[in-house]
This record gives sequence, structure tokens and C-alpha cells, in this order.
Amino acid sequence: MANKLGGEGLIDELCNGFQLLMDKERGVITMESLKKNAAFLGLQDLSEDELRLSPELMQESRFWLEEALEEELKSYGF
Repeated sequence: MANKLGGEGLIDELCNGFQLLMDKERGVITMESLKKNAAFLGLQDLSEDELRLSPELMQESRFWLEEALEEELKSYGF
């Protein structure tokens, strides 16, 4: 994904995803906002415990963050 979008594009996509999932009043992703928007991630059938403990969700989040950071560092010559 990072190769296709480039560093800035990936950061933009991550920010868009955060905006989609966050609680608009608090400015953070809460369990309530995640449950409300789970269908956008194809997770509408997961229980609250499954959402909270979903290894796939955590793995994807970690991967996206690592990719975004790597691309950002590359853009600064690191």
C-alpha cells in the first residue's frame, strides 16, 4: 500500500481512516465509535470483546503504522 500511495498518500489514508473511526466529540477512537463504524472495516459481526482483542485488527494497525513511519522517515532521508 505504501509503495502504491507513497509516504504522503499513506499518511493521508491513515488520517482518513482515523477520521472515519474516531468519536467526533472526543477526537479519539473509542470502543463506541469503533463498534458504530465497524461495518466500514467488515467487522460488523464481531462482539465488543472480539473487537477489543482482535489480533488481526491489531496486526493491521501495527503494520500500517510501521509503513507510515518508514515512509515518513525515508522522505526525510533516514
